[in-house]
Amino acid sequence: MPRPERDLNPDAGEVQKFAYELRELRQQAGATPYRQLAQLAHFSATTLADAAGGRRLPSLAVALAYVRACGGDESLWEARWREAAYTPEELEPAASAPYVGLGCFQTRDADRFFGRSRAVGELHALVSRRRLTAVVGASGCGKSSLLRAGLLGRTEGPATVLTPRADPIQECSVHLAALTGGSAASWRDDLAADPANLHLRAKQAMARDDGDLLLVIDQFEEVVTLCTEQQRAWLTEAVLHAAQAEDSRVRAVLGIRADFYGHGLLRPELAEALRGGHILLGPMSPSELREAITAPAVRGGYQVETDLVARIVADGVGQPGALPLVSHALAETWRRRQGMTLTLAGYEAAGGVQHALARTAENVYTTLAPAQQAVARELFLRLIALGEGTQDTKRRVELADDPGVTAVVEKLTGARLLVVDHGGVELIHEALIQHWPRLRGWLAEDREDLRVYRHVVDATASWRALGCDPGSLYRGARLELAREWLTRAPGMVTSHEREFLEASVAVQARDQLDTQRRHRQLRWLAAGLAVLLLVTAVALVVAARQRDEAVLKGKIAVSQRLATEAREDSASDTGKAIRLSLDAFTEHQGEESRSSLLSIAAHPNHHGRIRQPGEWGSTGIAVSPDGALLASPEGNQVTLRDTRTAKQVGTFALPNSGYGWTSKLVFGPDGRTLVGSSSDSYWRDLVVWDVVQRRALTHHRHREIRADKQVTAFSADTSMFATSTSRAITVLELGRGTVVATLQGVLSVSALSFSPDRRLLASLSEDSIVLWDLRTAAPAVTIPVDHNSVSAVAFSPDGRTLATAGANGVITLLDTASGARQATLTRHNDAVQAMAFDGSGQTLASTGGNAVVLWDVPRREHLVELPTSEPIGPHDIAMSHDGSTIAHATRGSVLLWDRRRLPLLGTPDSPDLRYWRVAIRADGRGVVAAPDNGPVMAWDDQRRLITAAPAVSSTRMWQNVLSPDGHRTADLSDNHLIVVSGTASGERITELPQPPTEPPVAAAFSPDGTKLAVAYKPMAVVVWDLATRQRTAEFVVGFAGTLRFTADSTKIVASSHSSAAVEVWDLHGHRQVFHVDSAGPGEASADGSLFVTPEADGRLTFWDVLRGWPIATAAGHTGNVNAMSLSPDGRLLATAGQDRRIILWDTATRTRWATLTGHTQAIQAIGWSVDSRTLASLGSDRTIRLWTVDTDQAVKQLCGSHGRYDRPATEIEPAVCR
Repeated sequence: MPRPERDLNPDAGEVQKFAYELRELRQQAGATPYRQLAQLAHFSATTLADAAGGRRLPSLAVALAYVRACGGDESLWEARWREAAYTPEELEPAASAPYVGLGCFQTRDADRFFGRSRAVGELHALVSRRRLTAVVGASGCGKSSLLRAGLLGRTEGPATVLTPRADPIQECSVHLAALTGGSAASWRDDLAADPANLHLRAKQAMARDDGDLLLVIDQFEEVVTLCTEQQRAWLTEAVLHAAQAEDSRVRAVLGIRADFYGHGLLRPELAEALRGGHILLGPMSPSELREAITAPAVRGGYQVETDLVARIVADGVGQPGALPLVSHALAETWRRRQGMTLTLAGYEAAGGVQHALARTAENVYTTLAPAQQAVARELFLRLIALGEGTQDTKRRVELADDPGVTAVVEKLTGARLLVVDHGGVELIHEALIQHWPRLRGWLAEDREDLRVYRHVVDATASWRALGCDPGSLYRGARLELAREWLTRAPGMVTSHEREFLEASVAVQARDQLDTQRRHRQLRWLAAGLAVLLLVTAVALVVAARQRDEAVLKGKIAVSQRLATEAREDSASDTGKAIRLSLDAFTEHQGEESRSSLLSIAAHPNHHGRIRQPGEWGSTGIAVSPDGALLASPEGNQVTLRDTRTAKQVGTFALPNSGYGWTSKLVFGPDGRTLVGSSSDSYWRDLVVWDVVQRRALTHHRHREIRADKQVTAFSADTSMFATSTSRAITVLELGRGTVVATLQGVLSVSALSFSPDRRLLASLSEDSIVLWDLRTAAPAVTIPVDHNSVSAVAFSPDGRTLATAGANGVITLLDTASGARQATLTRHNDAVQAMAFDGSGQTLASTGGNAVVLWDVPRREHLVELPTSEPIGPHDIAMSHDGSTIAHATRGSVLLWDRRRLPLLGTPDSPDLRYWRVAIRADGRGVVAAPDNGPVMAWDDQRRLITAAPAVSSTRMWQNVLSPDGHRTADLSDNHLIVVSGTASGERITELPQPPTEPPVAAAFSPDGTKLAVAYKPMAVVVWDLATRQRTAEFVVGFAGTLRFTADSTKIVASSHSSAAVEVWDLHGHRQVFHVDSAGPGEASADGSLFVTPEADGRLTFWDVLRGWPIATAAGHTGNVNAMSLSPDGRLLATAGQDRRIILWDTATRTRWATLTGHTQAIQAIGWSVDSRTLASLGSDRTIRLWTVDTDQAVKQLCGSHGRYDRPATEIEPAVCR
């Protein structure tokens, strides 16, 4: 049977009252035995019985476990426990406590300063060796205690400690005078006169002593937070001179907060002097912290529970700023001790390391009256210096002579949150700033106001230092900002600061009166001069206007001349034309300069030119598979150039330097290697270079296969090489440099080419083309040819086709298996000298005469002719694997073309198939074009080739209509059907119902592509909703050769092919709003209020639709206008005609904005991109050209192209490109 519990008196104190209430709770739960409670609470029965024993307050964890086991409300009982725990016993005053709390240890506390014996020893040793030392550590690591109790408290001889505060000269004077017995005023006068006097006065004071004066300057970071730059420089120079003088009698020790150490705190000379002379004070180790906890208590005759020591060490170890928090928590635990024992319960009641400080500050603050709380808030904020890139710090302020403030300071000082000395007050420790949530909230809320306050404090100090000079008072915006702040925080200013602001207000008011008086005087004077000034101003304005007009006319004339020269040189010297067009645009942005800029940017003759040494240069060029590099022989070396910039990026030396020539260069499939061959009269050299490392990998030299003619070839993978001798062809394996085959019985070989799989080698002789089987070294196929009719051969990438070309300019495609002719390509007017396939085999490039021709191999048609302007001399051609870069070598230069910037190529060359509509796809993936009675064609804007040609309907089509975004087409056929299909795939999207009328004759999509307007005979127009296939409008027009929506979709323009007339219909009222006779279809403005029609002589007429009369005419094309199109943003109107030009008109001014040239034949159709930045044009020359109308983009493009043309080294970059 368990022993009965001792009686408790609930009136005998908080501990017995709490235990009594626990017992009552247990009785309410059915008097559960403690053994059974232990199973529920997970604490022993003894611990639970002791919790209700009344001898000491249980820990919070035990108390809550007891309550939980008895079914009580844990939150309610936690509040009861804290109420009991927070009521400290009224014991001895805090001065008798073994712990200092938030304050630091002073010199007198040396005998109770524990836990830093190692640091104390290191510091004494360092100070004994050096005259200048620093202790660096984080806030709260114990620097001040170490300097005072650890250093000064254990030092014999004269010593003093000070902080710089806002006036380091005054602080030094007061402390040194007190130490030496001199006059503080005398010290101040000497120190202010010269920082070196600190050394002299100290030497004078120590003249009768043998030792040194120990000067400790704590919180040295105040030179940044509180001092001016002049004061900071003075203190640095004074300390350095005093400690470094040859006859120095001073040893200086600085205490520096670590977060200021790297923020400009130390001037370079001071940082150098402290090199190797500082101690980095870190957190206490567990053993040091344990000593700091237990030793002061034992010294005072107290005991500390083992659990409490372990708990505090666990909470505080390893944290740099934890010491003041630990010390404060210990002081509060001491106040809640049980007899002579410091308990874990008392520690938890105080809030522990993490919350004790905040709880103390919060409890003191909440006991203040509301008015006192406002005073406390302003006081705390004044005591903090805001950090700029560092943590906030404390600052000292003078005490106000105000009973209300004094009462608050006394309460806060009694709670050891503030410290008062010499008429000033400051925070007892900066830990308050970081660990009191309410104070952190005030700082976050009032940070900008505090910055204003700090500026007012500094300005007040400067004003008083200058003898209250009126020139240093606030005025204007700074004064208004300070006055606004003062209305929000009137209690924060001192009497000096209020005097400064009042003086600023008075001076500004006086200045305003003086200003008003001067203004009145000036008004009378100004009235007398007004007439004279007016006459003079008019004369100056007229002169300035005439001067500006003359300058502008000069700029326009220069710009027009440069633009004209650019257009003239564009065909012969593209690089010069680019430079001239950029200079013209820089000089003046007018119609002529925009015209040359946009025309040359869209389609220059070529996209780069590299000059080569010598009159004839050299052939044998190669382009890397990705098109990024061009390799070409130049003299006795091979040069690598970046095709984007034409700049040289590397060179390889040739083995026969000074005597050899290079016959062929080929890049490896991955672009990482380059192979080449060169020979002279005695030797044949084969070299493999590493393109990345820019070095030779292998080099083989053969004397027995030297060549009389430059006839060589590499395989596509660069593993094999073939060369012809006088009567044979020798094939070598490049890796080992050995001969793998010798092909006998050939004479006068003029060309060689490997098949992609290396199984075949094609050789071209005077009378035949032989396809050699390299496995058997025997002919596989022999194809007879006319004498000298073939000059070049090239295999397609799949090896199934061999392209041959000769002196007559004809290219023949042969089947490699049978030698049968597949097709004949004719376009050159002179001998074809070289050919090259791209990696896909779809494009063949050939060169001869004065042109490079690109061929569409599957369609057996030529795509485009690229002029070279060099009809004489050897030619060579090379293409990157993806076909994006084309290089052509001839007569001293290499021309470069970027496939992605060529016109879109390959509209069908058929007299029965004319394309009258073109659109740029809204997704930016290409261009589509449509004829009246044929298939819709789509182009890939990267490869510039046809990518899709949807199948033509079996019924005869009257017309194909494209949507503005290029994604859809509507086919009008003779069976009355209207089918809407996708332009990319040709898949049917929808089909409109057949009306009981004649077949459709015209149609047009709305700008957003959701509606289709269709004209049926006899001239009934129906507007269809394509989503619902329902009619939304229907009316009868006088004619309908073509239909077109206005940009806002509210009107339809109907034009006649036969009667040369135009009508505009309003879709809302189904009525005609405009009618005019015209020579063409015309175009309406975005809102339909303006209409433009072409005349037979190429002029344009602008009509006011509402009034129905012409408002302007403008000269335009020299022939018929074939197409007109308004940009989606309504800013520009594009017209195109028989004169091969596109004119862009500014719709706001109805004037020419630019003229685009480049087509070689009449232009049939034009269309805008949805963003109005690009215009597509389709011409009779079978090309579609894309024009940017964004001048910034054109300038950027030409600036990038300008670097791809060789130019003199002294030539300056165009101004617009810099």
